[in-house]
Amino acid sequence: MWSGIRDIIMDEEDLRRIEDMFNQHTDILEDKFKHHTGILTEDFQHKLDLIVEGQQVLVEKVDGMEPRFDNIELRLDNIDVKGDAIEHRLDSLDVKGDAIEHRLDSLDVKVDVIDHKLDNLDVKVDAIEEKLNAVAADLTDHRADTEIHKGYEVSGR
Repeated sequence: MWSGIRDIIMDEEDLRRIEDMFNQHTDILEDKFKHHTGILTEDFQHKLDLIVEGQQVLVEKVDGMEPRFDNIELRLDNIDVKGDAIEHRLDSLDVKGDAIEHRLDSLDVKVDVIDHKLDNLDVKVDAIEEKLNAVAADLTDHRADTEIHKGYEVSGR
Protein backbone atom coordinates (compact mmCIF):
# COMPACT_ATOMS: atom_id res chain seq x y z
CA MET A 1 0.00 0.00 0.00
CA TRP A 2 0.85 3.43 -0.40
CA SER A 3 2.26 5.07 2.51
CA GLY A 4 2.09 8.50 0.88
CA ILE A 5 3.55 10.61 -1.77
CA ARG A 6 6.78 10.90 0.17
CA ASP A 7 7.60 7.32 -0.55
CA ILE A 8 7.57 7.87 -4.32
CA ILE A 9 10.90 8.58 -5.74
CA MET A 10 11.14 10.52 -8.98
CA ASP A 11 14.09 10.78 -11.16
CA GLU A 12 15.06 13.36 -13.77
CA GLU A 13 13.26 11.53 -16.50
CA ASP A 14 10.00 11.59 -14.56
CA LEU A 15 10.39 15.29 -13.88
CA ARG A 16 11.11 15.99 -17.56
CA ARG A 17 8.05 14.02 -18.64
CA ILE A 18 5.88 15.89 -16.13
CA GLU A 19 7.38 19.13 -17.34
CA ASP A 20 6.69 18.17 -20.98
CA MET A 21 3.12 17.22 -20.13
CA PHE A 22 2.73 20.51 -18.26
CA ASN A 23 4.21 22.47 -21.18
CA GLN A 24 2.03 20.60 -23.66
CA HIS A 25 -1.13 21.34 -21.66
CA THR A 26 0.01 24.93 -21.14
CA ASP A 27 0.48 25.29 -24.91
CA ILE A 28 -2.95 23.80 -25.53
CA LEU A 29 -4.48 26.14 -22.96
CA GLU A 30 -2.57 29.07 -24.42
CA ASP A 31 -3.78 28.19 -27.93
CA LYS A 32 -7.35 27.83 -26.70
CA PHE A 33 -7.01 31.13 -24.82
CA LYS A 34 -5.62 32.85 -27.93
CA HIS A 35 -8.37 31.32 -30.07
CA HIS A 36 -11.11 32.33 -27.60
CA THR A 37 -9.57 35.80 -27.18
CA GLY A 38 -9.47 36.13 -30.99
CA ILE A 39 -13.14 35.16 -31.20
CA LEU A 40 -14.03 37.66 -28.48
CA THR A 41 -11.93 40.35 -30.18
CA GLU A 42 -13.62 39.70 -33.53
CA ASP A 43 -17.07 39.76 -31.86
CA PHE A 44 -16.20 42.97 -30.01
CA GLN A 45 -14.83 44.52 -33.21
CA HIS A 46 -17.99 43.50 -35.10
CA LYS A 47 -20.18 45.07 -32.41
CA LEU A 48 -18.00 48.17 -32.37
CA ASP A 49 -18.31 48.39 -36.18
CA LEU A 50 -22.10 48.16 -35.84
CA ILE A 51 -22.08 50.98 -33.26
CA VAL A 52 -19.90 53.15 -35.51
CA GLU A 53 -22.14 52.42 -38.49
CA GLY A 54 -25.22 53.29 -36.42
CA GLN A 55 -23.60 56.54 -35.31
CA GLN A 56 -22.79 57.39 -38.94
CA VAL A 57 -26.41 56.74 -39.93
CA LEU A 58 -27.61 58.95 -37.07
CA VAL A 59 -25.18 61.72 -38.09
CA GLU A 60 -26.43 61.50 -41.69
CA LYS A 61 -30.05 61.67 -40.53
CA VAL A 62 -29.34 64.63 -38.27
CA ASP A 63 -27.47 66.35 -41.10
CA GLY A 64 -30.44 65.63 -43.36
CA MET A 65 -32.76 67.19 -40.80
CA GLU A 66 -30.71 70.40 -40.52
CA PRO A 67 -32.18 72.04 -43.67
CA ARG A 68 -35.66 71.16 -42.42
CA PHE A 69 -34.90 72.70 -39.04
CA ASP A 70 -33.49 75.77 -40.78
CA ASN A 71 -36.69 76.01 -42.82
CA ILE A 72 -38.84 75.64 -39.71
CA GLU A 73 -36.75 78.27 -37.93
CA LEU A 74 -37.15 80.64 -40.88
CA ARG A 75 -40.91 80.05 -40.92
CA LEU A 76 -41.12 80.69 -37.18
CA ASP A 77 -39.15 83.91 -37.64
CA ASN A 78 -41.60 84.95 -40.38
CA ILE A 79 -44.52 84.15 -38.11
CA ASP A 80 -42.89 86.20 -35.35
CA VAL A 81 -42.45 89.16 -37.73
CA LYS A 82 -46.06 88.85 -38.88
CA GLY A 83 -47.21 88.60 -35.26
CA ASP A 84 -45.32 91.80 -34.46
CA ALA A 85 -46.92 93.52 -37.46
CA ILE A 86 -50.37 92.33 -36.39
CA GLU A 87 -49.71 93.53 -32.85
CA HIS A 88 -48.64 96.94 -34.21
CA ARG A 89 -51.79 97.09 -36.37
CA LEU A 90 -53.97 96.16 -33.41
CA ASP A 91 -52.32 98.86 -31.31
CA SER A 92 -52.96 101.34 -34.12
CA LEU A 93 -56.58 100.20 -34.40
CA ASP A 94 -56.93 100.50 -30.64
CA VAL A 95 -55.73 104.11 -30.80
CA LYS A 96 -58.08 104.81 -33.71
CA GLY A 97 -60.92 103.11 -31.82
CA ASP A 98 -60.24 105.31 -28.80
CA ALA A 99 -60.27 108.39 -31.06
CA ILE A 100 -63.56 107.28 -32.63
CA GLU A 101 -65.02 106.63 -29.18
CA HIS A 102 -63.96 110.13 -28.09
CA ARG A 103 -65.54 111.63 -31.22
CA LEU A 104 -68.74 109.65 -30.62
CA ASP A 105 -68.86 110.89 -27.03
CA SER A 106 -68.43 114.44 -28.35
CA LEU A 107 -71.18 113.82 -30.91
CA ASP A 108 -73.42 112.43 -28.17
CA VAL A 109 -72.96 115.66 -26.23
CA LYS A 110 -73.73 117.72 -29.36
CA VAL A 111 -76.79 115.58 -30.14
CA ASP A 112 -77.97 116.04 -26.55
CA VAL A 113 -77.56 119.83 -26.93
CA ILE A 114 -79.45 119.77 -30.24
CA ASP A 115 -82.13 117.56 -28.70
CA HIS A 116 -82.51 120.03 -25.82
CA LYS A 117 -82.74 122.94 -28.30
CA LEU A 118 -85.36 121.03 -30.31
CA ASP A 119 -87.35 120.44 -27.13
CA ASN A 120 -87.18 124.19 -26.45
CA LEU A 121 -88.25 124.87 -30.05
CA ASP A 122 -91.16 122.45 -29.65
CA VAL A 123 -92.28 124.37 -26.58
CA LYS A 124 -91.96 127.68 -28.45
CA VAL A 125 -93.76 126.31 -31.53
CA ASP A 126 -96.54 125.02 -29.28
CA ALA A 127 -96.76 128.47 -27.67
CA ILE A 128 -96.83 130.17 -31.07
CA GLU A 129 -99.45 127.69 -32.27
CA GLU A 130 -101.59 128.49 -29.25
CA LYS A 131 -101.18 132.22 -29.91
CA LEU A 132 -102.01 131.75 -33.60
CA ASN A 133 -105.09 129.74 -32.68
CA ALA A 134 -106.08 132.48 -30.25
CA VAL A 135 -105.52 135.16 -32.92
CA ALA A 136 -107.47 133.10 -35.44
CA ALA A 137 -110.31 132.73 -32.96
CA ASP A 138 -110.20 136.48 -32.26
CA LEU A 139 -110.25 137.23 -35.99
CA THR A 140 -113.15 134.88 -36.53
CA ASP A 141 -115.04 136.53 -33.67
CA HIS A 142 -114.12 140.00 -34.97
CA ARG A 143 -115.26 139.13 -38.47
CA ALA A 144 -118.52 137.79 -37.17
CA ASP A 145 -118.99 140.99 -35.11
CA THR A 146 -118.13 143.18 -38.05
CA GLU A 147 -120.59 141.40 -40.28
CA ILE A 148 -123.35 141.62 -37.70
CA HIS A 149 -122.88 145.32 -36.81
CA LYS A 150 -122.22 146.84 -40.13
CA GLY A 151 -123.84 144.45 -42.51
CA TYR A 152 -120.63 143.75 -44.31
CA GLU A 153 -119.75 140.43 -45.54
CA VAL A 154 -116.05 139.54 -45.40
CA SER A 155 -114.90 137.50 -48.34
CA GLY A 156 -112.46 134.66 -48.15
CA ARG A 157 -114.38 132.37 -45.98
